[in-house]
Amino acid sequence: MKWFGVIGVLLLGLGAAWLLASFRLAIIPAGPIPAWDGFRAPASPLEVTPLLTGSLQSRAAMAFRGGRFSEEREFVVGGLLLQHPRGSVLIDAGFGGALAEHLKTLPWMMRRATRERLDLPMAEALARAGVVPEALDAVILTHAHWDHVSGLDGLGKVTVKLTAAERRFLLDGGRTTALARGVIAQHDLETIAFNDGPYRGFERSHDYFGDGTLVLVSAPGRTPGSLIAFVALPDGRQAVLIGDIAWQLEGIELPVERPAPLQAMVDADPLANRQLLVTLHRLHMSDPRVVIVPAHDARGWAELAN
Repeated sequence: MKWFGVIGVLLLGLGAAWLLASFRLAIIPAGPIPAWDGFRAPASPLEVTPLLTGSLQSRAAMAFRGGRFSEEREFVVGGLLLQHPRGSVLIDAGFGGALAEHLKTLPWMMRRATRERLDLPMAEALARAGVVPEALDAVILTHAHWDHVSGLDGLGKVTVKLTAAERRFLLDGGRTTALARGVIAQHDLETIAFNDGPYRGFERSHDYFGDGTLVLVSAPGRTPGSLIAFVALPDGRQAVLIGDIAWQLEGIELPVERPAPLQAMVDADPLANRQLLVTLHRLHMSDPRVVIVPAHDARGWAELAN
């Protein structure tokens, strides 16, 4: 029995060492950065309006490997309103008025690690921008997690567009997508078809307005059907809305993954998500006009407001 006790202590020690190591900086090898390929976003008639609905307060260490536990980070939550001569869409829906109830669905570790703040539900944010829900052609989801669909609860019956794989994940995801499934139940779902060929390092794309100003690409990893939105900004830059592939910009700039415990909890396919980090890092470093916008990093959203 004595040996069993010794072995148990050793195993506990190894487990603690692994846990601590999983939060340490570990940069993903990305290889040589390619030269800029000369790509330029098309002239854009888009009116681009960030709509932030609130935030979650956490620590940098919870967002990316190498982040400090002593550094508080704001995880903003919201959506991006795009108004085009051919229609208006909202990318992700942010928080809704039932935030307190929605937060109860978070895993215990996430609830303990964050403090939430609701500034205003998405319906009110749209109203302040002079847009009624009925004027939206659709809400496009980068992925179907609760903090990206919560705001749908005040948007009437607006159509929700998502990838086929994400629709299956939403409808068959059990407890993981129960909240999102309930919020979306009153909305018509439409599947995005990626029929426009390769785009900026991604195999499949969909040119939403047909003029290159909003291009969606399939990017599974964070969830089985995540997507990325490339948005042509009026000043000639191109915003890349990456959803939760990385929670903070360091995930792309370094690049680094989430700490292993968080990664295991939230990433459907960690290896695929790791490759997306590398692909986006290489794009970000090679093209000076690319603006990477993780869904929860205030710095990326601030770039869109400039």
